[in-house]
Amino acid sequence: MATYGKVSLRWQVTNEYLSGRVSLLEDNSFTFFEKHGLGQLNSPLPSGYQAIWEDRAELVVAKLASGVSAATSISQLPDLVMQPGGSRAVDAFVEIAVFARDGVDTRDVDLITVETKPSTSEEGHRWEIIKSSAGRRVPSIAVIE
Repeated sequence: MATYGKVSLRWQVTNEYLSGRVSLLEDNSFTFFEKHGLGQLNSPLPSGYQAIWEDRAELVVAKLASGVSAATSISQLPDLVMQPGGSRAVDAFVEIAVFARDGVDTRDVDLITVETKPSTSEEGHRWEIIKSSAGRRVPSIAVIE
């Protein structure tokens, strides 16, 4: 999702790793909390909009049921699950939150993708930080233009 920044990370982890750390929300939390009036601290989430890792398929089916038919091909599914809208307010996707008490383990990151080369000195500085801190451990850092 371009509206969340130019850098993305890919983790090569197992289902076992994710099963105890991940929860899914049917929609972008940026808009979900506003849409459901959940602005107050500790507001309860409405039922049916979140799932644990093992139940992710059911959540996605519930979200996409009205837009999927027998004619929908498997190759079309990724575009249904993640729909960039040009701004965070209209992006549509299933959000995955990873719980990591001591922080996300970067040892499992196997790819860092940067959408464009840095265009300002600040972006260049950030890019150098990424390369120096992750470059020793990450097998591949790609710049897409």
